[in-house]
Amino acid sequence: AKALDLFARELGSVGLSFAQGTTGLIGGRPKATPVVKLFTFFIEKARLAAPTVRIGGEPARAVDIPAGDPSVPAAPEAPPVCSEAVSGELMVEVPLLKVAHARSGDKGDTSNIAIFCRNPAHMAHLAAVLTPQRIAAHFAQVADGPVFRYEAPGLSAFNFVLHRALGGGGMASPRIDPQGKAYGQRALEMRVPVPKAWGIA
Repeated sequence: AKALDLFARELGSVGLSFAQGTTGLIGGRPKATPVVKLFTFFIEKARLAAPTVRIGGEPARAVDIPAGDPSVPAAPEAPPVCSEAVSGELMVEVPLLKVAHARSGDKGDTSNIAIFCRNPAHMAHLAAVLTPQRIAAHFAQVADGPVFRYEAPGLSAFNFVLHRALGGGGMASPRIDPQGKAYGQRALEMRVPVPKAWGIA
């Protein structure tokens, strides 16, 4: 920090005698600050004490949180990308934006992208098209970790979780979009096959 503070003292001359249009010195001379990085890990629910809730002057009440059943099998892997041979229908390629909308955010270095079907009737087809592998390939330049998909049928939506996709995330990331807020829009640029009978062009 001492070395960086010494370096920061020289920025004044840069602002006064550097190339025209130099900006970034608003707010005064910068100070060296530590980089804060989120570290996420899992812990078994069974090892935790039950949380308690206190409402007004009532005694605290324990809240039972089921630990889950490890014997429940994982969801099956999504089928390969739908094609004319699989569906038996003539296909056309359209931007995903035509059939879905999206929202994205972050948890540390993990990006979270929710894809919502504009028409709930299209979810089965998009489940075959929007595989984790397809999303991973689309974000190959920024995502260095595995990609998982979770389905939310009640919302006609898919939730994609991209690990190690934000260059460290938040303050620890040197990227222009360290929280992946634009990742949803980037996903909607992907071109996907849909049945021509849907009448979407």
